Amino acid sequence: GASLHIRSLVVQNEGWRFEDLSPTVLEDDRCPEVLQMRGYTLRREQARQVAVTTPGHHEMDHGELVLVSRAAVSFCDGAADLTDEAPPQTSSAAPRGGGGRLSFGGALEGQTPPPARAAWCSSALSLQPGAELRVPLVLPVPSLVRYEVQLLDASRSSLGLQPSLVLSLLPSRGEAVLPPTLLDTAAGSPPPGTIHVPGSGIFHLVLQNTSLLREATVSAAVTHRPAEGGPSAEEEEEEKRAEAVERAAELAVLRQQDEALAASEKELSQRLWEVQETRRRQAAMMELVQRDLATLQGRGEGEAAMGPLRTANAP
Repeated sequence: GASLHIRSLVVQNEGWRFEDLSPTVLEDDRCPEVLQMRGYTLRREQARQVAVTTPGHHEMDHGELVLVSRAAVSFCDGAADLTDEAPPQTSSAAPRGGGGRLSFGGALEGQTPPPARAAWCSSALSLQPGAELRVPLVLPVPSLVRYEVQLLDASRSSLGLQPSLVLSLLPSRGEAVLPPTLLDTAAGSPPPGTIHVPGSGIFHLVLQNTSLLREATVSAAVTHRPAEGGPSAEEEEEEKRAEAVERAAELAVLRQQDEALAASEKELSQRLWEVQETRRRQAAMMELVQRDLATLQGRGEGEAAMGPLRTANAP
């Protein structure tokens, strides 16, 4: 297996940018329906890719990729040990201490098969509106891919709105193993899931933020292991414990939301009572004013009728 720790890295390039589509393009029959709905496209000008193709633990310092040790390091709690089935090291790169800092790269060596088990994780990453994260998976045998995505507090708005996250598992060629699927973020973080990949090859697990305005800040973890033989009893128990913890966290979020709704309902009830009481007072004042107005109007009409009589009786 392989692991990578990025200590310092500065990337300056053209990057990716959103470009509005002109009315002529949008009205063209050849324009895909999804682009007609969005009204813009994503231009991928330049990107920096870091490829770790040799087993072991690596570090990137000031943009330089170096081999630190021949044993990979697991950064994720509960992730599989990447060194259990690590293939023998055939690269000529020497670890730190045996021959100094040595940079390396290039394509995967033909004599080095991909590991049957691997893990990737990030404690915090931000996805801008429309951006996506692609995690490459090299599967030598049919495998089970397990994913876990947790929304961090920065993704939640004051109105309780959540970003829209879509997950898919795409092979380098052929049909999608998991078509773009909307993750359920209504109650907070979506539950973890497992995807069965019946074949082998190069795949990408893609997490996309389809929100037009909201940035998504998440922690994520991806692991894969051979599907043959199924999970061990310890792995099944660990999955059950993880699911129980996830459900408990989901229940806690639901309870917090229910308490907030109850407080809002109480506040609205108090406000409704105040409005109703104010309207009652207004109605009573309107009735009193109407009576006074009727009295004044009746008195004015009586005085107007008595005027001619006084004129006729005058000497």
